[in-house]
Amino acid sequence: MADPKAPTKRPVDVRVDQARTNLQRAEAAQSATDVTQAQAKEAPTPILSVDRLKSAEYERSVLVATPGAGHTRQHMLQPGYWAHVSPKLKPYDRVEVRAEDGTYFAELLVLACDRTWARMYILSWHDLSTQDVSLTEAIEASSKFEVKHTPGLRWHVVRKSDRQIMMKDGQTKDEAATWVKEYVKTVPV
Repeated sequence: MADPKAPTKRPVDVRVDQARTNLQRAEAAQSATDVTQAQAKEAPTPILSVDRLKSAEYERSVLVATPGAGHTRQHMLQPGYWAHVSPKLKPYDRVEVRAEDGTYFAELLVLACDRTWARMYILSWHDLSTQDVSLTEAIEASSKFEVKHTPGLRWHVVRKSDRQIMMKDGQTKDEAATWVKEYVKTVPV
């Protein structure tokens, strides 16, 4: 039985008490959310540790490749193309590609490699052309001289009749072609 001395609550009072309880719970939840957000705002910015910053030369190599005539962008993207040089490569190495005939320059990034293959990503590719196309065509059509490029001799001029190197260490194909043009003017062939 109910205690006669205890006052009975009316339904309105019960609803008011529930509303107060719900309001206190909502205020507590909002307060906890505000504290969490404040802590998130005040959380310190992460700092890069000393062992995570190194000289690029320590971490990767920059290599130069000089492919022969006819080697294309599609060839260089084939993993097997790099089979003979892949032991020298490691991921994140950069490979500067300078076409032997001077028609393009590219920068490649080694994504992955193993003993017999390397997967490359093209960072940049620049198709180069000679400044004086007609001069280049005239030199190539010449039956007396040949303008060539090899890593040891750079751009050089070879006399076809006896394979004598007439000029070497040219910086560009145009420089070698200009040399032939001037030579032909001064020395009758």
